[in-house]
Amino acid sequence: MREAIEDAEDRLKFLEKEIQILGDGELEAEARFMKFLKKKDDAMQQIEELQRQYKVATHVCEEAIAKKESIEKCYRDKMLLLGDCSSNGVPAHLHVASADRVGLSHCKNNVEKFMKWWNEDEEFRREYAKFNEISTITRFGSLDGTNSLVPDSC
Repeated sequence: MREAIEDAEDRLKFLEKEIQILGDGELEAEARFMKFLKKKDDAMQQIEELQRQYKVATHVCEEAIAKKESIEKCYRDKMLLLGDCSSNGVPAHLHVASADRVGLSHCKNNVEKFMKWWNEDEEFRREYAKFNEISTITRFGSLDGTNSLVPDSC
């Protein structure tokens, strides 16, 4: 009986050590789990921030693309108008000479569109003047037509 008690006490001590070891392991595992949860939360916050930045960047990019397309359309419209006005010079004379009122009205509509842009859009006027700068200097000798670039021919 004494031997059975000693065996039971030894077994109890062994089980208490096992419980202590398992308890320490549990605390260590819990600490690692908490550290993992913190890393996971930090990673999730970084992902959310990156997603927010991505959405902002996408929105800015879409706005930039829309603005670029708008500018390109405006430029194409201006170039078409300038091309129409430039190419209508000779046909307008021919329509006048042949008394073709339909053809002349098409030229008139283009001139009216051009004048509307000229009167309402300062940027258009600047671009038009810049576009025709070389031609103006060639024809008139200066940008203001005073021949200031041509030396005196006394």
